[in-house]
Amino acid sequence: MPNGPANNHERSELGRQFAATVGDVRKSSGTTSRTGLSFDVDKLGREAAAADDPFAFLAAFAVQARADESASALELRLAERLEEAGILAEDVGMPEAHVVRPKTSGLFYVRVDEPELPYLAKLRIIGIEAALNGALLCQAILGDPERASREDVVKAEQRVARSVVAQGAVPLAELEGEEPCGEWHDRHAIAAGIECLRLPYRLQARFRVNAARGVAAIECDLIAPRLMPREAYVDGLGVVETTAAMRRRSATDYNLRVLILMAAYVFTCTEDIDRVYVAGVRDTASSHACYASACVERADIEGLDLSAIEPVSFLRFLCATLDEADGELAPVQQGFSLNEALFCPKERFVRPELEQRRLRPSRGAALGCRYAEGIAVDERAKLREAARVAASRMGPSTADNVRMLLSLAGELDEPSLENPAKQVASALIDGRLDEGDPEAVAEAFLGSDELSAAVKRAQKLFFRGDPAGCAAELAAALAPIEAEGAYRDGPGVAWRVFDGYADRVLYNRLFSAHDGEVRLAPRSYLDALTLLSTADLLMGRADAACEIARQAAHLAPLSTQAAINYSHCLEETGDIEAAVEECARLLRCASDTQSIGFAYIHMAGLHYKLGRMQASQACYQLARQVLPGQLIDAAQQIAALLGAKPAVSLSTDKALAIARAHRIPVAPSNDVAEVIYEAAAAACDENLFRPARELVYLLVALTRDDIYHGVLRSLEDEPDY
Repeated sequence: MPNGPANNHERSELGRQFAATVGDVRKSSGTTSRTGLSFDVDKLGREAAAADDPFAFLAAFAVQARADESASALELRLAERLEEAGILAEDVGMPEAHVVRPKTSGLFYVRVDEPELPYLAKLRIIGIEAALNGALLCQAILGDPERASREDVVKAEQRVARSVVAQGAVPLAELEGEEPCGEWHDRHAIAAGIECLRLPYRLQARFRVNAARGVAAIECDLIAPRLMPREAYVDGLGVVETTAAMRRRSATDYNLRVLILMAAYVFTCTEDIDRVYVAGVRDTASSHACYASACVERADIEGLDLSAIEPVSFLRFLCATLDEADGELAPVQQGFSLNEALFCPKERFVRPELEQRRLRPSRGAALGCRYAEGIAVDERAKLREAARVAASRMGPSTADNVRMLLSLAGELDEPSLENPAKQVASALIDGRLDEGDPEAVAEAFLGSDELSAAVKRAQKLFFRGDPAGCAAELAAALAPIEAEGAYRDGPGVAWRVFDGYADRVLYNRLFSAHDGEVRLAPRSYLDALTLLSTADLLMGRADAACEIARQAAHLAPLSTQAAINYSHCLEETGDIEAAVEECARLLRCASDTQSIGFAYIHMAGLHYKLGRMQASQACYQLARQVLPGQLIDAAQQIAALLGAKPAVSLSTDKALAIARAHRIPVAPSNDVAEVIYEAAAAACDENLFRPARELVYLLVALTRDDIYHGVLRSLEDEPDY
């Protein structure tokens, strides 16, 4: 649908046509609104959610309601608020969007389907949401919404806006069962509040937490005065049209109440946060400014009836940074930054590979290890850290530099660093290395990785169409490693490669009890095996390729690439049932949507070869749940070119039933989902933010939960201080 004024004109014209078409019918039938015998905001919302163009639908409703003499005061008020929001305006193009009603708050939310949104369109959408949610909340508190007068409805609107802060005293049921403290719980609680609190205007906020210091920081977007209602109830005067000054005062009152609400809510839902920094900011098309900033202590709020406070006076009592005159706020200097060290200590981003601290028992159990380094994935992390330290400590004295280098292995508690340190020290002594060149020192410490270099040369040969040359290059590089048995499992020792921290945690929890000590093999070793098996397969050496692929899948048991490659090699040897089983093994432990989707696509092809057409189609349908539809369509088109019959559409329930009947695992499994959730919480609580970000990202992808997405946004990037 095209954007722009022309499109908005069509919407407003549609509203007028709708009113003209149904007006006489509604009068003759005696109904009081187009939604039935009585006006129901819930029903209107459901219809808006089902509409292809919710803006056109709501525009039609607004025009029709204003023209209907039998419309209730609540219905008329909603129509007016929609018009105030600009539902009929033609001055800005509205985006593709749809109305949803998240289960978290039960309120209406306009979800935009486009990546960018003009500022005026954003304001319009917030205003439309506010009109719908204001009517919904008023409907809930009015004794008899259908018989309520205009005065009753306007007074109810004001009551809703003034009472928002009362929600700060009510803990959310969604948090039951969690310890009321720690990084995970505190972030989960704040994110849940942002999603679950029932406010008349959209709550957009960003936050940080440092549970160890007992502090949280929240930055809320303020609601612009222009979005405040154009009518208000005034004692002695009744319902009056608001002036610009009245709307500014209303916005100030509401926005400051929301800031107080957020601080109060944090104290209610946590036990370890004693100080909350709050700020209200506003972004326009051309500027960013803070209009209120405060540090609220738990003792400031405890025991107070917050619904009875006057927000400006209360925040001034707390020594907030506030410039208010006659109800209007002016920009001020924000008293904190979300990314300052108080809220984002850099220690959180120390690599687990470099951590030797013992984890708390419950957190360690969730991560499958006793020590932080038990979720290590980078076998060269300590070497890189030693290289960084060595380069940063270089001074003018060769003797001092040599002593420093020789002490590094003991300082970092890593015996394997002794040889690189001695080699660099020797190069400094005989002048082959200049201590005034820190980069050269670091490179010398890291040394050359012959296997990685061989893999790069082999890849070039492979992509030039020379699989034989590729295989020869890799075979020569691997020969001494295989002869030595360098990365071969032994009694009580397992050599493994992991694609990320989530894979390592899953391995710890689901596999490693049988494998003893886990040591990290180089990634280049896995790459070499995988590429060699692919080259062998292209040269028709299916059995050799299959054995090498099996070795790679054993080395990296959670690698999607290794598992699908091994399954493909089994398929080429003719053992399709074994190929299916390897793909099923991957699905039983897969944790990310991409791995799950590609595993199902591969499984679909295998079942097609076995003549199991329904099972093949079920796999495509399950892949569609986690991958973009265009990708699945492309895969099916390729299959059709190879002889597959056109797919028959299946419902998700039917696809699941077929999958279970053919023993195709439904991914992610309950065990995997439980491990990811528990590990995400544990990594947050242990301040292991590198793995925490990866695990929470997976949790969001698997659950599509808005609250977990809020937790993910709260995990800051690695600081640069």
